[in-house]
Amino acid sequence: FIDILDSSDTVFGLMGAVDVEYNRFVFEFNAAWTMAEVSKAGAAFGNTSLGADVDVNSAWFEFFGGYRLVDNPITLATPGDARVAFDLFGGGRVTAASVNSTLRASTTLTLPDGRTIAPGLDRELDRSAEWFEPFVGARLELDLTEHWTITLRGDVGGFDVDGSQFAWQGQALVGYHWRLESGSDLGVFAGYRAIGQDYEEDNFKW
Repeated sequence: FIDILDSSDTVFGLMGAVDVEYNRFVFEFNAAWTMAEVSKAGAAFGNTSLGADVDVNSAWFEFFGGYRLVDNPITLATPGDARVAFDLFGGGRVTAASVNSTLRASTTLTLPDGRTIAPGLDRELDRSAEWFEPFVGARLELDLTEHWTITLRGDVGGFDVDGSQFAWQGQALVGYHWRLESGSDLGVFAGYRAIGQDYEEDNFKW
């Protein structure tokens, strides 16, 4: 994340989730979108210098269902105070990724796919892919008070499905909840989410 901030001119993202609990069954739908722009990146290849403007867009859509194995109060305090919950779940993730590049070179440069960049002219290169990957994982929730929550989640997936060789994800979040009149909760979270994906198909590697 720090490397992305250091090398990018623009970074932006959005993320949200909807959680549903029914008895000990848990369900979640979450989505995330990120965008990073890098302008005038430079590299040297022999006597040729190469510059580029690169836009990377990625989006994830996830759904999982699971079972709550543990749901116990941490102390004998009044109900709704400190509690611990542990879930096991399985689901699927759809990823959409695109890389749009504008390249320019000081001399004629031949790209790995056989196309050439003439000196003084911009060459547009676009790559995109969408794929599905199943995953399994676990989630730990600690309700410290009626409002404050810590959530830890991890999952692994891919399993050679739809070009996805392997995928992993980890989350650590701290959230604050408000109880709505409808009985639902509205929460705002801050934390860290890391996702790694090894995907390769149709000349697109991610």
